[in-house]
Amino acid sequence: MQAEQFYYQIDVSKYTMVSFHIKNFTPLVWDQYYQIRKHIQSLIQSTLLSNEMLFEKEDDFLIFLLHRNYIQWIHDLDDEIQKAYAFHFACGINIIDIKDDFQTSLQKANFALSNGHDHHKYTTTYEFYTKDLYEQRKKKEHLSHDLSYAFHQNCFQIFLQPKVDTYRKQIVGAEALLRLFYHHKEIPLSSFISLVNENTFIRTLDLFVVKKVCEYLVQTAQKQLPLLPISINISPASFSDGKYYLKALHSIIQSYDIDPHLINFELHEDIVLTTTPAHLSFMNDLIQSGHKLSLDDFGSGYSSLSVLSDLPISTIKLDQSFFKTTFTPRKKSLLDHIIQFLHANHYEIIAEGVEQEAMYQYCLNHHISIIQGYYFYPALSIKEFNNLLENQKNA
Repeated sequence: MQAEQFYYQIDVSKYTMVSFHIKNFTPLVWDQYYQIRKHIQSLIQSTLLSNEMLFEKEDDFLIFLLHRNYIQWIHDLDDEIQKAYAFHFACGINIIDIKDDFQTSLQKANFALSNGHDHHKYTTTYEFYTKDLYEQRKKKEHLSHDLSYAFHQNCFQIFLQPKVDTYRKQIVGAEALLRLFYHHKEIPLSSFISLVNENTFIRTLDLFVVKKVCEYLVQTAQKQLPLLPISINISPASFSDGKYYLKALHSIIQSYDIDPHLINFELHEDIVLTTTPAHLSFMNDLIQSGHKLSLDDFGSGYSSLSVLSDLPISTIKLDQSFFKTTFTPRKKSLLDHIIQFLHANHYEIIAEGVEQEAMYQYCLNHHISIIQGYYFYPALSIKEFNNLLENQKNA
């Protein structure tokens, strides 16, 4: 009996449709594939009640369950499969709506399977189809389309946040920050950063920032303004694909004939905790090409001082969370010891998020050489940044 035929013969109000997929299933030969698949099919069948049905669905399975404790069924089945194999599985669960025909019900089960929040995990996972899940996915698709459209309509820009010498109070560099202006208003980075990281569009944006920084440096030289180093953030996606990113990066910088010392790169502390030999090679290649590397947002997550000894990094950017609020004795003591360690190991230190006079004085007293924050300047448009350089040049 075919699945669709079965669907129209039962009281669907009593059933749930489950789309079942075996994860990481890579048998060495086709004989193994059919043998293992047949065995897993029999294991699934052994967990079903007499009125429940199992059907093959291309490389997956389609299961009709009566209403029951689905989570317990998944756990029991996972236990049975784990006794024989190292495979895990994913389930998309659709509690059938009596108004839906077979194809609609199947689409919902498949949708839950492919769009589960934990689908990427190695272990067994499941997701229920809900209207909210569908709307979240559609919202993501619309946002992804809007971002692509905005990119091709030149709606992305870079802003520059000045880095200021703590003692001389002069601009000595800047960090390039991505900004999106859509329909004449700025769209917060927080509203789309998780999506572009998830779908790796961030790689395109990373190279866009590199290109815009190069264009800025060329234009600045033409205007005979001071050429100051600009730092650029490397996203986890670009870092994980370092070989491709490095090739594209060199191509862009060489096409603009930019001195590599004028472009530095920042890595978020979460990235470096998972460094591999390939990642270290990527970082060393950047340094050998003339770029400086800094560790960004240090202290915001799981950073360990011991990790630093293995990294070719010369600058540490203390996370803005250290300077956002008044120091407690414990926070001050912790920060004092971190700064002492960094000085002893000859790291250049940058304080991010400095906004208050008391925090500026702390940086001054603890010999933090560079400050980045609203105490001096917010992120500025290129025109505003150049006006500051012009004033500084003529002062």
